[in-house]
Amino acid sequence: MNIFAHGESEYDKQVRRVLRELETTDPNSEEYGTLVERLKKLQQMRAEDRPEKLSPNTAALVATNILGIVMIVRHEQFNVIVTKALGFVIKPK
Repeated sequence: MNIFAHGESEYDKQVRRVLRELETTDPNSEEYGTLVERLKKLQQMRAEDRPEKLSPNTAALVATNILGIVMIVRHEQFNVIVTKALGFVIKPK
């Protein structure tokens, strides 16, 4: 559930509609198989539409870069940096 969304998503409405139709359809009918396929497609579309989760490796890389920047800035407060220390920070691709 998305806390920033307003109301029910279109995917949820369609899934709910298909589920209601499945309840009233004979499981041995062709229509039932069609509804099941439609439900699978809707669930697949919803899964593809969701943003990817942040990988632990990416989070560790970002945290390490931030820590390095903080250390450099902290050092600059007390000392002069004569080299290009910011060259050690990994640049985004």
